[in-house]
Amino acid sequence: MEMIGVCFVCPNVWLSPDQYMVNRLPGAHEYVRAVNNYFQDRACFGTAYPSRPHKHMVREYEELGFAPEVFEKVMSLNALRLMKMI
Repeated sequence: MEMIGVCFVCPNVWLSPDQYMVNRLPGAHEYVRAVNNYFQDRACFGTAYPSRPHKHMVREYEELGFAPEVFEKVMSLNALRLMKMI
């Protein structure tokens, strides 16, 4: 929750909560709400590899309830833009 607060006051901070974006962990749905409503252009997918398998994390992200247009940004477009690849 503290990182969501930091993002509100620091426009250069991005969210990439990786292993904390698991349905059963407290705070996961608050991250999704924050990204869907405020930070859709400042959030990136993270796997937490090797502690969490890549396929498992993709499935977790798919099930969390991101808006479809936000999901595409989080899973790829934001990272490409951040690295100046698009």
